[in-house]
Amino acid sequence: MALVDHELATPRFKNECTPAYLDTVRKFIYDNLAHKLAESRRGRGMYDAMDREDDWDEDTDLSLGASGVYI
Repeated sequence: MALVDHELATPRFKNECTPAYLDTVRKFIYDNLAHKLAESRRGRGMYDAMDREDDWDEDTDLSLGASGVYI
């Protein structure tokens, strides 16, 4: 959601959209995309990735050992 928040805060959106509309878009993305993806990740033993720690970088493993192979 940090990426969504970052993009929605850009002048492109802030100058052209009302705060109520931006809130609606953010809620839609959270409810229909981010939250469902987080549930799916948790169900497969992975970190849900809904919160970002300050010390994470591109090499941070969020899989918690999940192999991606399910029977």
